[in-house]
Amino acid sequence: MLRSPLFDISEQRLFTLCHDRPKGPLWAHLRQFAKTHAWAEKAYATLREWRTHLDVDRPYEFFAFILYAHKGLQKMHARLGPEIDDVIGEFMTMALAHERQDQSSLIGFLTKMRASPAEVKRELSDVKDNIRVMTVHGAKGLEAPIVICLDATQVPDSRNYSSPVFLDVPAELPHQSFLAWNIGGATNLPEAAAMLKEKRAEKEFDEYRRKLYVALTRAEDELYFTGVEKKPSKSGPASWYDMAKGALNDHSDEREEGTIYPKGSVTHVPATPTPIAHLRSTMPKEISTPVAPPVKRDIIEPSKGEESLSAAIAPTDGPVGLPPKLAMARGNALHALLQYLPDYAEDEREALAKIALPLILPEAPELHDEIIEKALNILGADTLSFLFADNSRAEVAIAADMEIDGAPARITGRIDRLVISEDEILIVDFKSDQNVPDTAAQISPKYKHQLAQYAKALAPNFPDHTLKTAILWTQNARLMSV
Repeated sequence: MLRSPLFDISEQRLFTLCHDRPKGPLWAHLRQFAKTHAWAEKAYATLREWRTHLDVDRPYEFFAFILYAHKGLQKMHARLGPEIDDVIGEFMTMALAHERQDQSSLIGFLTKMRASPAEVKRELSDVKDNIRVMTVHGAKGLEAPIVICLDATQVPDSRNYSSPVFLDVPAELPHQSFLAWNIGGATNLPEAAAMLKEKRAEKEFDEYRRKLYVALTRAEDELYFTGVEKKPSKSGPASWYDMAKGALNDHSDEREEGTIYPKGSVTHVPATPTPIAHLRSTMPKEISTPVAPPVKRDIIEPSKGEESLSAAIAPTDGPVGLPPKLAMARGNALHALLQYLPDYAEDEREALAKIALPLILPEAPELHDEIIEKALNILGADTLSFLFADNSRAEVAIAADMEIDGAPARITGRIDRLVISEDEILIVDFKSDQNVPDTAAQISPKYKHQLAQYAKALAPNFPDHTLKTAILWTQNARLMSV
């Protein structure tokens, strides 16, 4: 990613970043590295902004944001040329098609892309005024006014086609196939092995000559053979250059620039460009007026807060003494059960949870029973049943542009549970803290601020509803209004 046209970080800088770095993910090291290196700070800030869009943007929207808002397509053009347009266009078409499916997601799209055998075939004959560099195989079926065959003096080396074992399979008599072991050097090779080695080399040389035919038939007007002059091989095949020159020599002119076929041909001399007077036209005001630059907004994620603060506070989820990463994984597993189990009958939930948890939390089987018990207690509580009714939604992604403290900002996040009634909206956030407060006044200001931001983001969409917020403490299955 950092070496790609999107960032264009040099090999030397990448080596400086990665060499002798502390054990751990590169992302964490980049965050620290950015504090002392301006180029790393820019890359880190861009990647962090992109990461804020991962959970809220659809696949097409996310990649369009990178390609256009962040000038990713312009950067790819600068390094890879306009030919990249076909690939990018096909990629974005696939992203848009994925969004039309049920349960579309960025992870689902990327998984589908990895498994897809799709190939992008370009109509290169339609590309004008460009220099295309390709192999002979890649040029099959294409034509161009001028074709230059570079390194046409290079011939296959028979030494590259040697092998420890040679196999001979006669087409007419496959049952008479045999293996020959390649023992010794070129001077004392067994007769059978020498014969097979010669057949293999001849096959490669035939392919070399077939490629010459392909090269000869690609040019519409002019064909050039060039390369480094070498001594003719006494035993090996002639090069493309030697074959072409040998066949056309009697019908060509020898000039300073090379052998020209046919005799008397007039080579093209660049003409002096003639200035063309362009007519001035008045552009419509709508076109000539520069487009206003997009509003730069700070991305605010209420659930995460500042990275420095999040790193300094130890998680309180789960049993006391649980490692921070495992405590977080435990909370995520409980959230997942509360998200999906309400869709199933009550008598099926426990069995389904026992199937799901080994996949969600395989590293801590000793916690499975406790997590299942908490999830079933919450889902089975009569006082909480309205949270999982048909008028509720789980894991609702939100994104809203607004002003915070007079500055433009975008709030992004996910609401654990959203309950919508005729005149009221209830925003519920699940918390797995070990120490549950007794009253709403004791709730952490960070939690209150998070819910207030969610309510502020939803308010414009529900002007006729009263917005309320609450926390569901999973530790004791208690719903507390905030």
